[in-house]
Amino acid sequence: MRTQMVGAGSYLFKWFDHIQSGGSFNSGMDDFPRPPNTQYHVDAQAWMYELTKFMALASQTFEKDAAPFYQEQMNKIKDNLQLFLEPTKGIYLDVLMGNDGSRAWSPYIGYGSVLPLSFGMVDSGSPQFKATLNLLTS
Repeated sequence: MRTQMVGAGSYLFKWFDHIQSGGSFNSGMDDFPRPPNTQYHVDAQAWMYELTKFMALASQTFEKDAAPFYQEQMNKIKDNLQLFLEPTKGIYLDVLMGNDGSRAWSPYIGYGSVLPLSFGMVDSGSPQFKATLNLLTS
C-alpha cells in the first residue's frame, strides 16, 4: 500500500489490467464496463479501506503498536471517498481526474458503488447513504 500513497494521487487507488483486455480482471469485475480513461476506482478505494481496517484490528489483536498508523490510513482513504461522489446522483462512481483538478464520473453503476456503504465508509444519516440504499431497492 505504501507505494500507492506517493505523489498527487495519495490515498487514491485503481486496479491495473496487466493484460490490456479492456476489462478489470484484477478487481474480479471482468464483466463490468469501465471507461478506458478511468483513473481511480471506487471499489479499489473501498477494498483498501476494508483491508486497512483489518490490519488495524489485527494489530490490536496481536498487541502490536501499528493500530494508530492503520487508523490514520483508514481516515485518509475515507476522506478521499468524497472525490468519488457523483453530485447529481449522490452515489459513488469511478473517477477520471483532470490535470486541472476537474473530475468526470463513470456512467456505469455496479456493485462497486455499494461497497463504501457495505464497508462502513458512509455515515448512515447522509444523503449518500440514502441514495446508495435506493440503488439496492430500485
